[in-house]
Amino acid sequence: MAVPDQRERLAQLLARSWCEYDRLKDRDYVVRPAIPVLFFGDSNRYLSSPLKVVTVGLNPASAEFPDAHRFNRFPIMSGLPTGPVQRETSRHLAALDSYFRNNPYKQWFASFEPILTGLGCSFYGGLENMALHTDLCSPIATSPTWARLSPQQQQSLSLRA
Repeated sequence: MAVPDQRERLAQLLARSWCEYDRLKDRDYVVRPAIPVLFFGDSNRYLSSPLKVVTVGLNPASAEFPDAHRFNRFPIMSGLPTGPVQRETSRHLAALDSYFRNNPYKQWFASFEPILTGLGCSFYGGLENMALHTDLCSPIATSPTWARLSPQQQQSLSLRA
C-alpha cells in the first residue's frame, strides 16, 4: 500500500487537475466528458515496487475516452455526472489504478511493454515491478492529439504554477 503522504500528494494533484479541467472544459479541443488522467497504472503496486519505472507521453489521447462509451477504460467512473461526485478522490484514484486491468489502449502502450519486461516491469502485473505511465504536458485529454494542437492551445493546457 502506498505511503499516506504519497496518496495525499496524489489527491492534491487530482484536485489541481480538476481545476485545470474546469478551466478548459469548454474548449473545442478538450475531450468531454472525461476525467483528468494523472497516470495510467496501479500506483499502489508501483510505489511498493523495488524498481520504479515511469514511461511518458505528452497528454492523454481522445482514444482514452471513446465516443461510443466514454468511460470504457475507466469503468469505475462510468455513469457518474461530470460534477463533484466524480471528484471523489478515492474513486478517481481507483479508476486510474485499475486502468490496465480493464480495457487499456493496448495499441499505444504495446510499444513500451518489451522494454519494460526486460527491466522486470510491466504495466499489467505478473512481474516484480509495476510501471506507471504519465503525461508531461497535461492530464487533460484532447482531440486532436498534442502534436496537432496549435501552440496557443498547447500553452493553454500547460499547468499553471
